[in-house]
Amino acid sequence: LMLLMVVSVFCTIPFTASAATVTKSEKNYDIAVVFDNSGSMYQNQGWCRAKYAMEIFASMLNYDKDKLHIFPMWEVTTDGSQPDSGGSYAAIEVKSKKDIDKISNLYTVRPSNTPFAPITEAYNYLKTSSADEKWLIILTDGAFNQEARGQGA
Repeated sequence: LMLLMVVSVFCTIPFTASAATVTKSEKNYDIAVVFDNSGSMYQNQGWCRAKYAMEIFASMLNYDKDKLHIFPMWEVTTDGSQPDSGGSYAAIEVKSKKDIDKISNLYTVRPSNTPFAPITEAYNYLKTSSADEKWLIILTDGAFNQEARGQGA
């Protein structure tokens, strides 16, 4: 069982005539995906479904104006390497079709529990975005821990 949560993040924007004339094809999107790469996702094979979903999101972007950032819950590498240490918690930015390989090559260095902190990081990132539409997508299979990555939920 995988839980997919999609939250559209809206900012308060004064209504103007020019804002009313923006069509769907003219809108730009900023999508933040929080990827649950905890241990349970590897035990139940949820990680492969989540990676596939992120690859689909990435392939549907208009790279000239849309943005996709993936926020892993635990440190990852994106070059296919499997180090004992040395991954990154940093968001993975998808800027072109060739960046889809970053998703395919995701490797979680040390999966553990399900922290809430990456959701806060993704939300805070979206608050700074000037995109017409902002989406927060959480791909997870379970409940969040009270304490994870040094932060309380």
